[in-house]
Amino acid sequence: MDDTRPAPPPPPLRRIPRPFFVLMLAAGGALLVIVWPHLLPLMTGGVLALLFRPVFLWLRRLLRGHSALAASVTLVVVLLVFVVPSGFLGYLLLQEVQGVVGQVVEWAQSGDLWATAKDPHGKLGQVRAFLREHWPGGEENWAAAEKSIQDGLVSSAKNLGATVAEAVGRLLQGTARFLFFLMVTLFSMFFFLVDGQAFVNFLRRVSPLNDEINDRLFKDFDRTSHAIVYGTVVTAIAQATLAYLGFLFLGVPRSLLLAATTFFTSMIPFIGAASVWVGTAIFLLATGRWGAALILAGYGTIVISGVDNFIKPFLIGRGTRVHPLLVFISIFGGLQLFGFMGIFLGPVCAAFFLTILELYRQHYYPPARE
Repeated sequence: MDDTRPAPPPPPLRRIPRPFFVLMLAAGGALLVIVWPHLLPLMTGGVLALLFRPVFLWLRRLLRGHSALAASVTLVVVLLVFVVPSGFLGYLLLQEVQGVVGQVVEWAQSGDLWATAKDPHGKLGQVRAFLREHWPGGEENWAAAEKSIQDGLVSSAKNLGATVAEAVGRLLQGTARFLFFLMVTLFSMFFFLVDGQAFVNFLRRVSPLNDEINDRLFKDFDRTSHAIVYGTVVTAIAQATLAYLGFLFLGVPRSLLLAATTFFTSMIPFIGAASVWVGTAIFLLATGRWGAALILAGYGTIVISGVDNFIKPFLIGRGTRVHPLLVFISIFGGLQLFGFMGIFLGPVCAAFFLTILELYRQHYYPPARE
């Protein structure tokens, strides 16, 4: 005969003694104070471990289960394909920025800009002629205004040069801090790869929630974090690459600098890659390259910005169900709180909170009375 008796209820939780609870809170608070200054490199290491986990798993299978060796090789891969190229790219960008600023300062101080504007056949010359003809107060007022504008350009150029020189000095002084940041990031990435699953199992054991809720939380967190990180990075790489090819084809100066800027701006909603190619198209218009400006406008609208409408829904849409407004707020809030890594951490936190609300509705919210 089948045993239809209900399963016995789980044993009640033992009450935690108050002194032990206070001691646990104090120890946890002390640990948080110690870890907090290094929280950003720890989170960066976690994001990198998430990105390169497929490489780690493949290497571990290849190396017959040697996790530490596989994680070490993965770190070498990260250094070769990510850190070293990023450092070289940063050096090139620094050279590009210094070159642009130097040209602007020299252009303004030498008067070449005003010589170009006085050419009646150039676009700037046509703008100057129009302003001179319609300037309030006639020729005398226009002469004074023109002198004031020229002096303002020279002053702004000098200030820009001084600001960039100061920024470069601060950047060089921060090299030691960056190396320490990199060391903590790689160290934490190594242990996230090797002991990540053990850490998850530990959280499952100490969690007061039942197995069903724990499974749902970890599963949704894993799916959401993968979707946001991979979707954001892959889309940024695609848009930056397409922008670089377009800039090269049209002969746009400083193409590498513009493409690198596209990579970062494409991660920020409502700013995106369009902020770079639109500004470049305006620059081409101002310099009289009307055809190139129109081609870039069409290419940027259809290809550079258009690819965002295909890659992100495909990679992110399947893994997370977060409203675009909440994504927008969480990214900017994450940027303010965590810096650049907030682009990833903000939406992940938002999606995790929505998962908790859904679990509350399913397991703890009282059913409606009929």
